[in-house]
Amino acid sequence: LVYISRIDRQMKIRGKRIEPAEIEARLLEMEGVQEAAVTMREIDGEGQLYAHYVGDDKRTEKEIRADLARVLPDYMIPQHWVRVDRMPLTGNGKIDRSALPIPENKPDKRKDITLPRNLVEEELANIWKHVLGVNTISIDDDFFALGGHSLKALQVIHTLKHQQQIDIPIDLLFEHPTIAQLAETLYSKQLTDANEQHVIQWNQ
Repeated sequence: LVYISRIDRQMKIRGKRIEPAEIEARLLEMEGVQEAAVTMREIDGEGQLYAHYVGDDKRTEKEIRADLARVLPDYMIPQHWVRVDRMPLTGNGKIDRSALPIPENKPDKRKDITLPRNLVEEELANIWKHVLGVNTISIDDDFFALGGHSLKALQVIHTLKHQQQIDIPIDLLFEHPTIAQLAETLYSKQLTDANEQHVIQWNQ
């Protein structure tokens, strides 16, 4: 059910009121985006933003999303993206948001899943499954594309610290939003020597 009860189309996401027209305006500033429409749907009692856009093949959803994240706070970044050939229109020529296609984005039914290759990736996968509420996950899945946001990212950080005594900044998850990327980064020189030693022990 698309939340359109207010004439000004204001929506409430994680306790914050947002105006989808602002997101749409920012999207239209992005290279490769010709048209855009943002809607919200309730999934398991939580508001999820959907971005439908008309664009060319030169830019990927990930690139457009990254550009948007540079100019908008994370709670205004859509979790679901759908590129369409053209927008459905109402009789008076406006975008018919009720006719926008909603993808069946069910990770559990996918076949293109890359399983964890080591203990670090396996532990991260278990944490993500719990936080995101999914049964299967690929190490190449984008945390935020699967419905993650700042509050869920904090849950990941808290669980990682509680279970593995590894303390990482939340920005690290935003910069490396896949299990494969984050696991690799845990070995990098960006962490403290103590954390690096713990990660090495963790994977032995």
